[in-house]
Amino acid sequence: EFSDYLTRQLGVTVQYVPSVDYAAVVTAFTQGDLQLAFFGGLTGVQARLQNQDAEVIAQREEDADFHSKFIVRAGLPIYSLDDLKINIGELYITFGSESSTSGHLMPRQFILQAGIDPEDDFKSVPNFSGSHDLTWQLVASCSYDIGALNEQVWDRAVREKRVDTGKAREFYTTPAYF
Repeated sequence: EFSDYLTRQLGVTVQYVPSVDYAAVVTAFTQGDLQLAFFGGLTGVQARLQNQDAEVIAQREEDADFHSKFIVRAGLPIYSLDDLKINIGELYITFGSESSTSGHLMPRQFILQAGIDPEDDFKSVPNFSGSHDLTWQLVASCSYDIGALNEQVWDRAVREKRVDTGKAREFYTTPAYF
């Protein structure tokens, strides 16, 4: 386990503390309840804004070339962001957690750059599912038409055949970001 490895390497007791969501990790870190935490891009900025002495010490290799996926429920003729614009006023979208870099912040930025305003252009304001897995599940179950989530989560769900790609499929991969 990683906490055992750190304990041996650092010579201090390191305990793994699971968290229920992104906001809880940021809060625990900024209140001094955690001294080391793994953050995404957005939560890392939030934590550093609230704790000026916080330092970034590592980044995973895959985080230097990160992507998000937009998925669509079966039966909709959407294969690009341009296709999305055609019937956008009739569609419902869900993002992941509101604090997720890959499930909300960056997908929102890329569709804004494409001329799509998630607050005004869809049939209602966006939903926040709370997790990447729940995002694809909501789209596959037809609860939402469009979803945005972490590329690695989507690819793993497809590879492990947990998602029926006859019910939900990807239609757009964002440009790389870190």
